[in-house]
Amino acid sequence: LESFFAQSLNMESSIGSLELESVIGFAGNVPGSLILHPDDEHTLHALGSTVVVKHLKKNEQYFLQCGSNQTAVSCMQISNDGKLLATGQKTHAGFPASVWIWDLESRKVIHKLNLYKTKIQAISFSPSNKYIATLGGEDDNKLVIWNVET
Repeated sequence: LESFFAQSLNMESSIGSLELESVIGFAGNVPGSLILHPDDEHTLHALGSTVVVKHLKKNEQYFLQCGSNQTAVSCMQISNDGKLLATGQKTHAGFPASVWIWDLESRKVIHKLNLYKTKIQAISFSPSNKYIATLGGEDDNKLVIWNVET
């Protein structure tokens, strides 16, 4: 048994270690809502009705407010080129839920897509970023393809 522990200690000393650079509070309640931006310098994560965008190297962050305290981010997806972010909302039963498309450079909403009730459960950009597919929640289950350019 002593020999096993001695070997384990020798192995640990030969393994390189990683230095911790950053820590975030994240519950992970929203599937797919922890995103590493394609520039490898930013992370995005959902926090209630807000998306937190953090610059990893500068240790700075800003916030995209996605509705009111009566809504929450239910899903999110970044475009393949990293320029746009789409967020889906979750509201109370029977209330409208929207998809918001953000221009990440200007930090402004460029489209609000209103067609759903209660929840958006999935969002996906097409490979060209021209289209976005959205799927409603249990109240409507609509699958809609939107042209992001119009």
